[in-house]
Amino acid sequence: MTNLRTRIGAAAAMLIALTGCTALRPPKPQTPAEAEALKIIQKDLQVLPIFDFTGSSAFPISRRNAVMAAHARHSASDVVCAAGSPMVAPQNIGTFPHNTSIAPEKDWVIIHAREDRFNPNIIDPTVKLSVGDLVFIGGFPVKPPVNNFDPVEHAQRKPEFVMGRVLTSSISDGGGGMVWLLGPPGDFHGCSGGPAAIVDESGQVRVFGDFTLGYWIPFGQLLGVTRLPQSALDKFQYSPPPYPTPWHAEGYLVLTEPRFVVPH
Repeated sequence: MTNLRTRIGAAAAMLIALTGCTALRPPKPQTPAEAEALKIIQKDLQVLPIFDFTGSSAFPISRRNAVMAAHARHSASDVVCAAGSPMVAPQNIGTFPHNTSIAPEKDWVIIHAREDRFNPNIIDPTVKLSVGDLVFIGGFPVKPPVNNFDPVEHAQRKPEFVMGRVLTSSISDGGGGMVWLLGPPGDFHGCSGGPAAIVDESGQVRVFGDFTLGYWIPFGQLLGVTRLPQSALDKFQYSPPPYPTPWHAEGYLVLTEPRFVVPH
């Protein structure tokens, strides 16, 4: 059977052809407004470095909760290190190498801190996107050599930002969906789980999903962003519990016992 991600990669050229020339503009600012948006992103977009056997990325959705990519959960530990401090995390969702059995639209999990730690951006999974719109992804690409990865240095790094043009965007009835971008050539390994965002007309950063996968194509990379289901975000975005609470649904897993909570 053909791997799901292989099938998606094989469809990249057809996807680009169907969206027309607008999305083929270079994935960099083309107008003063887009240049200003990049400055705002560099200053305001909240991105967290994650260490869980290897490096990846995440972003806060509330004062104490954050989202990371499910396939970036590599270790058997109940805890990941986010920006140098531990957070409770779902166990054994991913494997190393990456677990390609996780459907891209379900490639996210919520992780928890015991106390308020973050100042999240606006989280808006219903952001409306048009073909050719500029989207920004924040993350921490892993620098070679990978076998010399330093988690302490990773925790102290500044995020890097990638720009992409929208090829297609979908929102399912129950929330969620996928956004496909045309991005620049590059190696974005380690950016998985990083926030995807726009800057709205009022100059506010609005995060709508997490970066989950990428494919090399002749003139750049096809970048996949998973929209976050609003129903799941509502449970933790505004009234975060002091401890993880029972909750288990598709694409979403939270540990249920206070013993998993650790001080930071």
